[in-house]
Amino acid sequence: MTEATAVLRPVLTVVVPALNEHESLARLIPALNRELEAFGHYEIIVVDDGSTDDTPRLLRAFHERNSAVQLVRLSRNFGHQAALRAGLRYATGRAVISMDADFQHPVELIPQLVKEWRNGFEIVTTRRCYRSEDRLFKRIHPVGAAGTALSEARRRHVRRRGQPGSRGAGSTAAARRGR
Repeated sequence: MTEATAVLRPVLTVVVPALNEHESLARLIPALNRELEAFGHYEIIVVDDGSTDDTPRLLRAFHERNSAVQLVRLSRNFGHQAALRAGLRYATGRAVISMDADFQHPVELIPQLVKEWRNGFEIVTTRRCYRSEDRLFKRIHPVGAAGTALSEARRRHVRRRGQPGSRGAGSTAAARRGR
């Protein structure tokens, strides 16, 4: 990497897979821009996974106003994970954050994630902590009925390793140093 490339390389890349998320992205992109401005040079890569609504038009308009907003369009719907992988391929930031377009991941956690990364952690993750206002089914079956046993097994495994379980309120971030 040349010195000029290193200077232009974004500190952060946020990758957002999206399918027919026009309404959510109209709120998410400005929120991300506000949150990311504090970190200097950044990029937001939204991967359009075959949307049939105005998602591409909206993203082109955001890009015209701010070149940090990038659009990757897939030729058809390949699925969330394929869209995420496509975004990761285009990411150039020193750190990459993946987020869903529907605000499942709170934008407000980005500073905490970056803080842990800057403290030397290679992998920083978030975990959903169920709140009292969540529907009862959602609290009892975190990933649906089929995933309940797996979720319980994972919680037991995490507790055995000395890490906190997934009960509590709000969202939290966790970090792990690379090996």
